[in-house]
Parts: sequence; C-alpha cells; structure tokens
Amino acid sequence: MVREFAAEREEGLLLWVQTSAERWQRAEQFELLCSLAATLAEDLFRAGRMRGFALDAEPAILTRRPADVEIFLNRLAEIETTPGPRLAAVTQAAKQGLMTFAPDVARGVAAYVDGIKTATA
Repeated sequence: MVREFAAEREEGLLLWVQTSAERWQRAEQFELLCSLAATLAEDLFRAGRMRGFALDAEPAILTRRPADVEIFLNRLAEIETTPGPRLAAVTQAAKQGLMTFAPDVARGVAAYVDGIKTATA
C-alpha cells in the first residue's frame, strides 16, 4: 500500500534508487524499496509523469516507451545492496523532479521529490 502526500511535479520525475548497504541496513526495508519504486514507476509512466530512472552511480536512462520501464523493473527484480555509498552526479543533472528513497521509521520506506517527502510504504 502506498500513501501519497503530494502531487508529482508537472514536468515529470526521475527516480533515483541508491542501494548502499549503509542506507538499507534491513533487508525487509530494501525489498519494500524495490516494490515501492516499481509501483511508482508503473503508475508514473502510465500517467505520463516518469522522465527516467537511475541506479546508484549509473547514468540516468530516459523512459519513453513501456520497454524502458521494463528495463527498470527487471533491474529492480535483481538488484542487491552495495557495500558503500555510490552517489552520482544525478542530482546535478536533475535539478527538479528528482525522486529519491530512504528508510522511514523502523520498517517503512519514504519517497522524496526534491527533498520533500511525497509518499510512504
């Protein structure tokens, strides 16, 4: 179940999933992250609001067609936590509409758009 707190930006969103084991210390929260990111990607793409996605320090991939979203979903299905933080210049490239994820309380996951909490799972 996803609870949304605010509407997404008009220009679309770039979903950035960071897999640092330092950030995602609980396996169940990491699994919830993958599920939340997948759900949001599908919903945002259907609504014409998903600009693209990035995983860790990899370059962002634009989502123009359903096959692009499938790439993201397949990557999420196989992804594992990484040993350390792997930050990228993605924040520089996406000045607005950047969605990031972080653990929320003991078991949940929160999604942030431009640093503002917009959804929880």
